Amino acid sequence: MKKNIYLNMINKILYITLIMLLSSCSETSDQFGGYNDPRAFDGISISNPVGIQLPVDSEQYFEGNMSLLFGNGLPKIFIIGYYDCPMLCNSIRDNVFSEIRKTNLKLGIDYEILMFSIDPEEDSQKAVLDRNSYFDRYFGDSYEDKYKKYINFMVAGSKEIEVITKTLGFEYRYDSELDQYFHPSFIYIVSDRGVVSSGFQIGSVSDIIEPEIDKARKNIASMDFDQFYTFTCMQKDIQNRNPKKAFELLQVSGLWFLSSVGFCFLHRYLSKKESRG
Repeated sequence: MKKNIYLNMINKILYITLIMLLSSCSETSDQFGGYNDPRAFDGISISNPVGIQLPVDSEQYFEGNMSLLFGNGLPKIFIIGYYDCPMLCNSIRDNVFSEIRKTNLKLGIDYEILMFSIDPEEDSQKAVLDRNSYFDRYFGDSYEDKYKKYINFMVAGSKEIEVITKTLGFEYRYDSELDQYFHPSFIYIVSDRGVVSSGFQIGSVSDIIEPEIDKARKNIASMDFDQFYTFTCMQKDIQNRNPKKAFELLQVSGLWFLSSVGFCFLHRYLSKKESRG
């Protein structure tokens, strides 16, 4: 009789624990993964861009027309993001600029840098200020101001942004609640003809930038993009949902573990009590 009472008590405790865990997981699910939100990676992906022709005749407001930035014989390092990004955009740009300064490549002689904003609300004044800041920080000590023209921070309207990003297969989304853009972090290397030759991600990449720039100069488009997929999990149509999946797995495994521990302790307690009786 007493044993049945204790077993019923165990069932009630486990049931209450289950309810509390599920409630807790539901309340904290938005605090896990990505930018404190497992949904941060929804709708973010990239397609293999190697060999894609950029629409270099697209209008944009910094120089008046993107075609003006092509035809000078220089390969381009093409960065997509936005200037008021509160997350990793600045870190990505800092990484690119610092890594390329470690190489023997010369700005305006071997390459130039293009930064393209996906925020249609940003204006050319903001772009110029950011461009000048990056030039002063990374090139001001050894380059004259005339070399600023080889670092172009661009802004564009919604239509032009859509053309560029869709052409590249660069999928991002705008979160109206946070007033932020969530997007992949991939740096494109583009030939002077506007053809994507390769690309890279952030990190210690100074040793690969120089040969990739050389390939772009020779109009050679090649890259092991499948390896990039494996590392970043951002392949098109296979969106990066790893943080969400990890949290769901954590919910199940945590619930199972705590329930098992609780059952073991209660079973041991009841067994001892029964043996004493």
